[in-house]
Amino acid sequence: MFQCVSGAAVRRVFSLSAALLVSACSTVATTTAPSPSPAPASPFTGFFKNFSTCRSEFDAIEARIAEAGVREASFHVVPGFAYLRTDRMLASFRDQVSGVDDVWEWTRRMRELEEEARDYELMNLGIPNPQRADLRARLADCGRVLAAIELADDANWAKLQAAVKPADQPAAVTEAAFDPAQWQRDYLAPLQALPAGTSMRLWAPKPVEDLRLLDQLPQAVELNVLQYPSMTNSAWRALAERHAPRLWIETASEQDLPAAPAYLPQGLGADTGQSPVYYQIGYTRFGGATLVQITYVAWFKAAASAPAPLEGLIWRVTLDAAMKVLSYDSLRASGQDHRWYPVQPLSPQPDRLASGQLYVAPELAPATGATLRVASGDHQLRRVVPAAQAASAKTGEYELRAYEDLYALPLADGNTRSLFGPDGTLATTARAARPEVPRQTGHHAPADVTPLHLDDPYVLEAVFVPVPQQPLRTMQTAQLRR
Repeated sequence: MFQCVSGAAVRRVFSLSAALLVSACSTVATTTAPSPSPAPASPFTGFFKNFSTCRSEFDAIEARIAEAGVREASFHVVPGFAYLRTDRMLASFRDQVSGVDDVWEWTRRMRELEEEARDYELMNLGIPNPQRADLRARLADCGRVLAAIELADDANWAKLQAAVKPADQPAAVTEAAFDPAQWQRDYLAPLQALPAGTSMRLWAPKPVEDLRLLDQLPQAVELNVLQYPSMTNSAWRALAERHAPRLWIETASEQDLPAAPAYLPQGLGADTGQSPVYYQIGYTRFGGATLVQITYVAWFKAAASAPAPLEGLIWRVTLDAAMKVLSYDSLRASGQDHRWYPVQPLSPQPDRLASGQLYVAPELAPATGATLRVASGDHQLRRVVPAAQAASAKTGEYELRAYEDLYALPLADGNTRSLFGPDGTLATTARAARPEVPRQTGHHAPADVTPLHLDDPYVLEAVFVPVPQQPLRTMQTAQLRR
């Protein structure tokens, strides 16, 4: 069904701009004598007459953002197109968009990512809210107009397709030693043999959402024209709460408590007076379908000797096309110690298995109530067990928060700043080159045990043999454009 889209198809998507250009270039013959070729007409006429300065306006705000060091790295700016941002999932469609609806949705989504990231940048610049709202609206309008004008040109479309894929991360995370067989033996050891620390504490998500919103899954899920699953915001939050992990932590000190990253008087650190876990909705491609992924991040106060004041544990849930749990994977926020925990039977790719660098749990993980046994101190994930096995004298609740909350943390002066710097590592971290430093989602490079970037849409297929997925129904284009 997918073909490389032609320039003509792109111009049909932006039919308004094409019509205006045709109108602007129309001439009425008054004589049969030859006449000089007219100079190219400006596209900024008619509806677009107030947008001739949009390029310079983008250049100006880009310069302010760069000077202030507040570039939001959640999505990647497409080189040459300041009004578009992308991620690896969206870029994977670059040679597959076909027809008006596909092109419209692909470019609309890139503009949407740009507007989302830009909003955090304007906030972190300290621009007061009324002016920020006006500037945000102006840049959004400029982005729509520039997309309509520039992407109707074949040469610009070719440049976009060539530049849309995010650049590879420069360095891979290296494991100190490879011994998947020993890891599997340790994984199967009796729970009673594991250290208990000073005490055991079980953290569960605080119930907030109406989980009845999920009663109609998967029928309630629609697919857009690019096959992205779609639901209401409240349903997404309920889904995140349903699959949120329980944290069964060997607790010896406050460093073993889930904490909120914060800018404290002494600098970036961990507020152990709060106990949140952050979640983010994402997507991957597996078995011919686009699947939902939910990423959870628990942050902890790091040891004084650590290269950063925080460390994090990432837990990712991949759902199949029927919205049932397919697999889990975990890693440190630095990208180290990437491990896989299939829920449904999955066969490792033979080449990855032969490499001796693939860490796959030796038994299937529970589909519901996944409970993570976390070590004290280094917060290594020891085991994934059913909720019934997690006996604990002490319990606590954590608050589920959107991962995007980390992009604008409050400062003492009333302004905000992202937890992450423009390079996708923790902000203000002097030793950012160290492999132990946490990274923002979308910035975890390929590692010895992970053949692709963590957010590569085909990373699951690189590890496991794809299982064909039954596609859900597709939304009508009219619904998408409402």
